[in-house]
Amino acid sequence: MGYKITSSIPNGIVEIERWKKGSHQLLLSRTLVSGYVILEDEPILDSYSEEEGIEVNSEFDVIETSFEDITNSFDYSDNVSEQEKSEIEEVYEDEEDEGLEDLGWILKDTECWLFGELRIEKLED
Repeated sequence: MGYKITSSIPNGIVEIERWKKGSHQLLLSRTLVSGYVILEDEPILDSYSEEEGIEVNSEFDVIETSFEDITNSFDYSDNVSEQEKSEIEEVYEDEEDEGLEDLGWILKDTECWLFGELRIEKLED
């Protein structure tokens, strides 16, 4: 059994990945038009604010995610050159996370934020 949680608004899901390569840092934000997160246990949302959202990876045991229509945004530390930025974005477009790993980048952290009115559906086994 699990619980499927979705946002009722378009672009109501934002996934943020923090990558590092030596002293270089990359913050990759994915805004997702639609999708869902499957949680192991029923989510308790007593203090949830639609505007502030909730970071599901730190609050719940996430079993699965599914996202559609993704818009990527890249934010780099100042020591990443324009040439490196172009290479990263080109490789990411074709190979996503695996491409960044092939370039020597290491994923340090992932956050998944949900905003707006949330829909929770109990899933049967």
